[in-house]
Amino acid sequence: MKLGPSFAVHAWPGVHRKATTRAAARVVARTPVTVSAALGLLGVLRALDAHRFRACASPTCSGVFVDTSRAGRRRYCMPDLCGNRANVAAHRARGRANQAAAGESTQTDGAAASRCAST
Repeated sequence: MKLGPSFAVHAWPGVHRKATTRAAARVVARTPVTVSAALGLLGVLRALDAHRFRACASPTCSGVFVDTSRAGRRRYCMPDLCGNRANVAAHRARGRANQAAAGESTQTDGAAASRCAST
């Protein structure tokens, strides 16, 4: 009993599978990629430790990554993007804090100078 048309899917050379619907054919075609990715992650997990799988430290990012650096201190999934954004935000916050502190000290110095001049 045949359910419908059969689609031949060539997942990778030498492996042929049949699916009864186009949706099933797409799933079957993606299976080797999924299996390869899973095996690759298992290999990395075995070679490295589980603590090398981390979430990005950027407050605006929800990415995850595998830290393959020698020291194991990587913080961002994409240092050029997420790391740069976080560093620029911290730099601007320090600049604003320094300006606020300089503005307060100028105001207090000005008040002290006017008190000294009036006496």
